[in-house]
Amino acid sequence: MDDQGKRIRNALTQLLDTNADAALIAATAVSIWRDVEQTLSPVIGRRAVVALYGRSLYLTRVAYTCLSPVPENDGENDFAVLRTALTTQSSAQAVVAQNALFEAFLQLLSRLIGKSLTGRLLESVLPSSSSDAAAQETPS
Repeated sequence: MDDQGKRIRNALTQLLDTNADAALIAATAVSIWRDVEQTLSPVIGRRAVVALYGRSLYLTRVAYTCLSPVPENDGENDFAVLRTALTTQSSAQAVVAQNALFEAFLQLLSRLIGKSLTGRLLESVLPSSSSDAAAQETPS
């Protein structure tokens, strides 16, 4: 998993560590998705973001059937349905499903525009974690 995927996983896992409920995890996930959509739309186009998100759902829902109600492509990313789908799961299941969905998205985006550009574009929207900061402060 690349750096962006690790940061998402760490942010959501930290919520689990604080005993956050699935509703908070879902809200955090949706907030990240909206930021990603807003950041990428001017660069690759809104339709491309919708297509990548839809393809990510298609690939992920095989293993995570809780994502089945979320529409793949209707010309719009319906994050409200994603929020509902994640909220109906346990906190741990919501984190695992969201992490898998985001990882699929990152892999597709990286194949389209490259890992380096993906990292640079998403740097501003991904949450930083305390473990990331600690790793950067530790001398090599």
